[in-house]
Amino acid sequence: MGSLKERGMEERARADVSFHNAYPESCDYLDGLRLKRYPAEAIAGMEPGGKLAAGFADGCEIRFASLSEFVNVTLFAEFQDGSALVYKGDHFCGRYELPKDRYTSIRLQEPPGFARTVPSCAGVRGFSREVWRIHLQHCGVVFCGIEASDHPVRVPRPDELPERTMLAYGSSITQGSSSLINTCGYVFTAGRLLGADVLNKGMGGSCVMERSAADSLARMDGWDFAWLELGVNMVRERFTVEQLRERTTYLLHTLLANHPEKMIFITSIFPNFHFGGQDERAVQTLRYMEAIKEVHRQAAHPRCVWIDSEQIMSDASWLSADLLHPSTEGHAAMGFRLAEKIGTCLPGIRGGETIANTRHPADGVHRLPGSE
Repeated sequence: MGSLKERGMEERARADVSFHNAYPESCDYLDGLRLKRYPAEAIAGMEPGGKLAAGFADGCEIRFASLSEFVNVTLFAEFQDGSALVYKGDHFCGRYELPKDRYTSIRLQEPPGFARTVPSCAGVRGFSREVWRIHLQHCGVVFCGIEASDHPVRVPRPDELPERTMLAYGSSITQGSSSLINTCGYVFTAGRLLGADVLNKGMGGSCVMERSAADSLARMDGWDFAWLELGVNMVRERFTVEQLRERTTYLLHTLLANHPEKMIFITSIFPNFHFGGQDERAVQTLRYMEAIKEVHRQAAHPRCVWIDSEQIMSDASWLSADLLHPSTEGHAAMGFRLAEKIGTCLPGIRGGETIANTRHPADGVHRLPGSE
């Protein structure tokens, strides 16, 4: 493709490659497109932590299809070391490290026998095997170019993508923190089970529902149902219960007003080491959870569904050693639970009965208090 700053190259990159869950913008000091998960106007109105989190490319994907034997994609990592997870359709191909402040070229080649041995449609409709997906995590990323050896690249067609898309907003847990790779996070796991693509807007340490974030989420199109995991970062950052209530009300009402025909699923703080205690933080956590639930009750909207967090995170062994974030295994189990809950409300996505009738892989052990 050549230099992106050459005449028309940025436009060509945008035309030939799909930047999923990303708002590409020209980089001020590099020859490339910086990938961010929120538009600039939304980031400008965020708290300092939100500005940092939104600048990372976690959950952004570079997607394209090509008949070329080889395709080289060049990326530049910002802020800290990260990595890129490569998929061909739904199938994991490998992980590539992205060292901070260095260019990395990822050379893609279809695995031998892949087209012959993997059918184009098996089980839940997900991604066509024709689609290359480069999923970014743990750093900022500048897309610096793509070169194909003998055939052009193109944007994936709609029929090569999942039929529906889930919008997700929440804390680092929703973002996928403490899972070995982001795509094993509970939201992505639920999306796969439901046959849905994911727009993951999780904000590690900074899900505080700024008005600019709420407005940005409400303006987003291209999603069919939403998942909101709220509250834990508000406790950590010492917002008052009234501030939490006001921000939750604005976020929920703005989403419902702009997307009245879409289902919105909402929960509060997942169980963690504060649950069941008598200290100030434990008592405060319960107050915050009740405030979020009260906002949902007052909204009284038929397409806004409350899901108790204890029904998703119900097993203490699913937590990592910090007793706050789920482990990789915990994320998988939570994703199964979330897909089950959403699937029963939206049977057209995958038939909720199929998920509900499948035995949960870790059912019945190490229950957290109050989760029965």
